[in-house]
Amino acid sequence: MVERTRIIPKEKPPRDPEPRTRFQRGVDMITNFANVGKDILGQTGTSMADYFNAVSSNRDNNRAALLKDAGRFLPNQAYLTGEFLGDVAQLPFEALGQRYIDPNIGSGYGKGDLFFDSDDELNKFKYNQFMDDYVFDTATDVANNPSFQNYLRGQGLNIPDQGFDIYSDIFNLGDLFRDVEKNPYTQDEERFLGDFKKVLNNPESPFFVSQKFDKEGNLRMAEDGTNPYEQDVLNALNFFYDTKEAEFIDQYFPDYMQSQYPQMVEGLARELNISPLTAQMFMDKGGEPLGFLERDLGLLNDMFAFEDPLLNYETSEGQALFGDDFTMNMLGGLGTYGLARNLMTKGNRLLPKRAASFVENLYPATFSKRIPLGGGDGMKFTSLPRGVAQTGGAVLFPEYFHDTPNYLERPDGLDLTVQLPTTE
Repeated sequence: MVERTRIIPKEKPPRDPEPRTRFQRGVDMITNFANVGKDILGQTGTSMADYFNAVSSNRDNNRAALLKDAGRFLPNQAYLTGEFLGDVAQLPFEALGQRYIDPNIGSGYGKGDLFFDSDDELNKFKYNQFMDDYVFDTATDVANNPSFQNYLRGQGLNIPDQGFDIYSDIFNLGDLFRDVEKNPYTQDEERFLGDFKKVLNNPESPFFVSQKFDKEGNLRMAEDGTNPYEQDVLNALNFFYDTKEAEFIDQYFPDYMQSQYPQMVEGLARELNISPLTAQMFMDKGGEPLGFLERDLGLLNDMFAFEDPLLNYETSEGQALFGDDFTMNMLGGLGTYGLARNLMTKGNRLLPKRAASFVENLYPATFSKRIPLGGGDGMKFTSLPRGVAQTGGAVLFPEYFHDTPNYLERPDGLDLTVQLPTTE
């Protein structure tokens, strides 16, 4: 039960004795990316084979539902692609709104933590140093923490300003080995010792001490006297007290952690100059390096968020192939790009003329604009160079000569809760 008093479920990662160079980290990233690509293609083949086997064998009499799932794929992809293009289209407007109106506009502020290097040695050092203040190995460590003592005071417990001790201040126990003829036990002490005697003589109890056999199961010898037995009883008493102390901590620790966790997240965010959302993900991974999507992406949060499909898939095989598979989603998005673009073009015609013209010039390739060459000739506009520059400019624009921090203290959707480790 003492183990529950560990605030951080995961052990801190060991520090590398020889930090990797930036070149080696780049090589590792390329290698890992290639391996991930192989895994993705392999998973696509597995999902596809499982789906068609289910269709051909009419698995669980689900052939009709499986075929319906296939029919849902293209509408879903058109919807999700349109959602993605809409997220891209709104970026410049959100950036302008953050810069001149309200920093809270949009799904995140500016560039967020796009460039946060969670594998940097300095960031890992700062993380470990910060988390050291929130790791408790024993119930006594928790009890000695001033913040926890303040929390207990808030719960109505009488906690002294100095020298707090659960033994005396909570259990009301004094020296149990005093001369009781001169100073008899109090009712609390009698109750505590009575509970201990019950478990001491119970063979099913972890505090049981046999008068006949020692802890190793060896027969106690008369020539050894009573000292070995008395020492075992003393050890059992200490174990009993430690357990009671841990049980007391367990009554308050979960709610205490719930109250402290937001402060931990926001404190780590300030320490590393990252958003609380990124800080929470970093803490949840125990300081391990974050993936690209495991961070606050600022204005790009909406763009990279996993949206729910328009039509839900009925079968697990359909969900695995059409809903969850990366390759299928990528191919489906490319295949339905033209349809989504046509819908955007039609929607733009409903805007006032000046607004529609502004949007067309903002996204010329989407609306088939051409670069004029004179004499009525023109060159097809390619969106890639301008698109990259435009997106980058949009996410950086709110922070350009702006005194607003690059994160909100408590962004919407941040789940500031902690999952405590379970104990047997």
